[in-house]
Amino acid sequence: MLYIEKYMVNMVQENSYLIWDDSREACIIDPGFMTDSNLKQLQQTIEQEHLTLTRCIGTHRHFDHYLGALKVKEQYGVVLEMPEEDIDLLPSIEDQMRLLYIPSISPLEEPETKPLQLEPDGSIHFGDTKLQVIKAPGHSPGHVCYYYAGGDGALFSGDVIFLNDHGRYDLWGGSYEALMDSIKNLLTILPASTVIYSGHGPNTTVGAERRNYQM
Repeated sequence: MLYIEKYMVNMVQENSYLIWDDSREACIIDPGFMTDSNLKQLQQTIEQEHLTLTRCIGTHRHFDHYLGALKVKEQYGVVLEMPEEDIDLLPSIEDQMRLLYIPSISPLEEPETKPLQLEPDGSIHFGDTKLQVIKAPGHSPGHVCYYYAGGDGALFSGDVIFLNDHGRYDLWGGSYEALMDSIKNLLTILPASTVIYSGHGPNTTVGAERRNYQM
């Protein structure tokens, strides 16, 4: 069974997720924990649930989705894994914030990242859990989503699909056509019952978004 805890963090209310299974191994998706108080929420869950954090993975490399990667590495020794295209092509945290006119109180150190460490079948494993990695470019050139097939299904969609909305396509390497193709692919291949855990805002489902996109 997969357990999911959502944290709404940082100045743009990004959703970071801690997921774990009955093995008590855990994985963070999109570590946006900018402040110590944000990180404390994560620490409390890990302690209360007696978890061991073994992976930290990102859907894409926009600043709000990995602001906390350095704090996570310092606290738990886990390095953020990212889509390789985004590592190669996107500006640093500080440059992104500057270009988006978002003030920073102090200099921000760029955290260590490494390409996604995939199994031979292209998936990611931790504990007893397998996450299918689905390429979904458009919001960023290397954007991926993570799909868990158990139960009703869970899709961690990053900034591709939101409730009745979709992500921006006017940032570095973005493309409206690629984003629409990614959304149509996800809504076609995944079961209607799949819960979509977005990078911002409330959850939705594949079925609800099929109706929204008139599919």
